[in-house]
Amino acid sequence: MRKLLYFAVVLFITALDQISKYLAQARLVLNSKVWIIDNFFALFLTHNDGVAFSMLEGKQLLLKFITVVAIGIFVYLIVDADKKKNWFEVGCILMMFGGCIGNFIDRIQYSYVIDYFSFRFFGWDFAVFNVADCFITVGAILYIIVLFKEMKNAKD
Repeated sequence: MRKLLYFAVVLFITALDQISKYLAQARLVLNSKVWIIDNFFALFLTHNDGVAFSMLEGKQLLLKFITVVAIGIFVYLIVDADKKKNWFEVGCILMMFGGCIGNFIDRIQYSYVIDYFSFRFFGWDFAVFNVADCFITVGAILYIIVLFKEMKNAKD
């Protein structure tokens, strides 16, 4: 029963990402900013054929391979979850897994990822990102905190 809940969470995250990307493409003009909060937050539809900050730009085969490996790791971690992980750790994994699937769908369908959130800090434009990226980033940061806490507890 728990595995079904895990699947539902991943499906929800993936659906949220894909619906938001559909709306962004339906409502926004490619490479044109719509400022929501002047000089701080804008919606900016762009196509990213790399990863964060356009690293590995144009390396679609490599990115797809890395994503398949990541999905395999997430599946393993979820299958193994009942043995040793608490609900918070599983939640981190599910966030990363759902975000990974959301961006993988884009890579398979378009050979790029649809991004649309744009922030500007002190005149510097941060990398444009999407809902999947938010889940991946938050999940990864929280998971790293969990791992550090586990390492600290193991030492004590």
